[in-house]
Amino acid sequence: MIACRKLPRLALSLALMALLDLPVAQRAIAANAERQGGQIALPAGAASFELADEVRIGARPTRIRLFRVAQPLGTVQAHFREALGTARIETEHEGWRLLASQDGAHLIGVRLRATDRHHTEGSVAVTEFGGAPSRPLEIVLPAASRLSGDVETTDRGRSARTLVWHNRHSIALNVGHLLRQLKRRGYRPEREIAIAGGRSVWFGGDGRDALALVTGRAGETVVVLQLVRYRGEAG
Repeated sequence: MIACRKLPRLALSLALMALLDLPVAQRAIAANAERQGGQIALPAGAASFELADEVRIGARPTRIRLFRVAQPLGTVQAHFREALGTARIETEHEGWRLLASQDGAHLIGVRLRATDRHHTEGSVAVTEFGGAPSRPLEIVLPAASRLSGDVETTDRGRSARTLVWHNRHSIALNVGHLLRQLKRRGYRPEREIAIAGGRSVWFGGDGRDALALVTGRAGETVVVLQLVRYRGEAG
């Protein structure tokens, strides 16, 4: 049975996809401040930890550090604006302030939000822009689908891959496609829960589980699929 603790990690993966999507990356590269090394300091007094042993976004190696600090959002944002330089880009996504800049062969992405008037939490992601080898998807997408996100994490024997795609098929067609595809890979449907604007389907298996969120948005359907495997399980 899938534990609810999956949801915060899934939400983080989606936020990082929004931060490091191709248009944002292209804008950050175009605004290159020509800094070097892919390093950025956290605000003074920040408590931090690494998200996972290994992370890949779009098959590119990525280091992600989560942090919390007893400083207001404006102060923390000013810190990162100075650290990233004037050649940075900024946007917002679902309550998060997102900043990004190219640093030599790396893309640095920062996401921030206030937990109250005096505290801020966030993350810093540093992605390498080398020639990343293509990684085969672990599922066949429906016809005419566009893949918009691919994040992999490995941590203490647990690996997770989150895929996001869009198409103009119905929610029911996408759910049916997922059921067929995942059954072929040895997953068992466990439960389904209605969510705002769509459906969520939970799957289990031997040493693995999966969660699919299928929602309608602006005339198209968005599918988020997270596949989780535990030590010793083959893909």
